[in-house]
Amino acid sequence: MNAMTRALLNLQTLEFEPQPPVRRRKRAKAVVPRIQRLRSRVSAQVLREYDFRKRRYGARSLVPIRKDSCTGCQVRLSLRTRRRALDRVTECEHCARLLYNPSRRRRLVMEI
Repeated sequence: MNAMTRALLNLQTLEFEPQPPVRRRKRAKAVVPRIQRLRSRVSAQVLREYDFRKRRYGARSLVPIRKDSCTGCQVRLSLRTRRRALDRVTECEHCARLLYNPSRRRRLVMEI
């Protein structure tokens, strides 16, 4: 997982972290600068895609790949999409969520 993907994941966590109503004002003062810092680490194109999907899917706009499937729609991904997700954030061909590969090492993918 590269630095931009980690920043995007942290951004999603901060934006959708549930907070008690009493502390919202204090949270805003502490979290808003962190959110702005994380948004500056992500490329403009990926940030635009993330914001679009955030309105549609909420906290599940950026999901990991597990067992060769999108964890958002539970559908098996093509080999091309899985390879693309090894080093960058990519789009699920079925539900259009953003995908990332949580594994730290590249897996060998055999084509038959």
